[in-house]
Amino acid sequence: MTISILRDSGKQIVRWVCRGLQDNPDDYGTDCFALGFVERRRLIGGLIFHGISQRELWWSIYTTTPLWCNKRVLRFCFDLAFNVLGVKRINLLISTSNVQSLSFCTRLGFQIEGIKRQARDNGEDAFCLGMLKSECKFINKGERK
Repeated sequence: MTISILRDSGKQIVRWVCRGLQDNPDDYGTDCFALGFVERRRLIGGLIFHGISQRELWWSIYTTTPLWCNKRVLRFCFDLAFNVLGVKRINLLISTSNVQSLSFCTRLGFQIEGIKRQARDNGEDAFCLGMLKSECKFINKGERK
């Protein structure tokens, strides 16, 4: 099975991800962009890059199936963040009730750095996770700086 990676045009993928996460697309600002993961002409996942600075950025991910995630896709996403955009770290917020996503992201190499209390619109707490470029196992060692 081949997963195609699409760059968002017109914020359609941003809106799709936000619907899935029950977030407001306006909260992501105008400098965000998204990638969509497509299998058999059907959108199965999306990744929003937002809060981008010279040092760090945030990822918000929504998927309908784990099939989006393979090494090629992960290498592309991490390379875009660390080597193209040049950030030193990627941040995530994961609701404390989302045990499956927390497990997945820690297996990728993200570290739990704390809890943000009442981070969600519904009042739920969220884990703060981070990954430094030097910790990423999905980019070539020769590209690390």
